[in-house]
Amino acid sequence: MSRKLTPSDIQHIDPSIITCCSYHRSYFQRIQKDAPYFVKVWEHILYYAKKAINKKTKEAHFFDFGCGQGLFGIFAKKSGWGKVSLMDMNSHCVENAKTLCKYSGLENISIGYGKEENVADFFSQTAKPDVLVSTDVIEHVYNISEMLTLFKKALPNTMLIFTTGAVAENPLRNRMMMKVQVEDELKGTDVLQTATDNPYGGLNFREVRKNIIKETDTENRLTETELNELAIKTRGQNREDVIASVYKYFKTGKMPLELRHPTNTCDPISSSWTERLLTVNEYKEIFEQNGYTLQIIPGYYNDLTNKGLKKISLKLLNIFVQFFKLPQYSAYLMLIATPV
Repeated sequence: MSRKLTPSDIQHIDPSIITCCSYHRSYFQRIQKDAPYFVKVWEHILYYAKKAINKKTKEAHFFDFGCGQGLFGIFAKKSGWGKVSLMDMNSHCVENAKTLCKYSGLENISIGYGKEENVADFFSQTAKPDVLVSTDVIEHVYNISEMLTLFKKALPNTMLIFTTGAVAENPLRNRMMMKVQVEDELKGTDVLQTATDNPYGGLNFREVRKNIIKETDTENRLTETELNELAIKTRGQNREDVIASVYKYFKTGKMPLELRHPTNTCDPISSSWTERLLTVNEYKEIFEQNGYTLQIIPGYYNDLTNKGLKKISLKLLNIFVQFFKLPQYSAYLMLIATPV
C-alpha cells in the first residue's frame, strides 16, 4: 500500500500542473486551502464505504463517479483500496485527474469520460465496483430516478454513497443555495462553468429558455406575453423539455405547471441543476421508488481551517448535530443506498 495521502501532500502540489484553464486551477487551489477538511470528509465517507462491503479493502473496488480532479480516488487508493476507477462528464476534469494520478505515481487507476449512461460500457470489460461514491453531484443531476435506474441495471450489487451540501432543511445552507439559484435564474452565469458548446454561455437561465422558445416558435405564433410566461413556467426544464412544453402549449393552450419549489432551477443546455434543494423525505422517496433502501448520515462543518469564533461555533455545531443525529441540520448529507 502506498503512503496515505495527507493534507500537506495536497498543499505541496504545484497548481501549475493544472493546465486546462484558470477556473479549474482556481478550484484546485481552493481544495488545497481547505485540504484538512476535505481529507476529513473523505475519511468520513470511506469509513461507511468500508462498512458496506463484505471483503477487505485491499480486495475491493472503489468507483468515484463525478470525480472532479480525482483527488478523492487518489486518497482512496493510497488508503488501501485494491482497485480504483474514476469517471467525470467534464473533459477538463478527466484531463486533470489523469495528470494528478500520474503525479501521484498511480497510473493504474482507470479513468473514464462520461455520465451515468456511460457507466455500463465503462465496466463492460472489467469487474463491477463494490462501492460507487459521488460527492457534490446528485444535487446537479437532472433526473435522479433515471440515473438510479441506469446504475441498478449496470451495477446491480453496488452500494451507492452520495454526499450533497444542498441541505434543504438547513436554514444556513438553504439561504445560501437559494441565493445562488436566483443569480443563475435571473442575473447571469459563469461562462466557464457551462457546457463548452453552449451558445448562451453567460446568460441567465430564464433568458436561455426564452431563446430556446423563440427558436422553437418558427412561425412566430407566440405573443410577447406568452413568450415571457413560458420562459417563467419552464424553470427547471432542460432544452428538450422546454421544447416539449412549447409544443404542448401549441396543442392544448395550457401553460406548464411551474415548480413548487420557489427557486430550484437548472441550466437548460447542460441539464445541470443549480444546487437543487431536496428534503430528506424527498430523497428517501426517490431512492425507495428505484429499488434502494436509504440511510442518511449527517456530515461535518469545516471546523479545521476556519479561525477564531467561527471555528469554535462550527466545532460546537458538529458536536450537536452528530450527537443528536440530525442530518437535516448538518453541512452535508451522506446518502447511503443499498440495492434491494
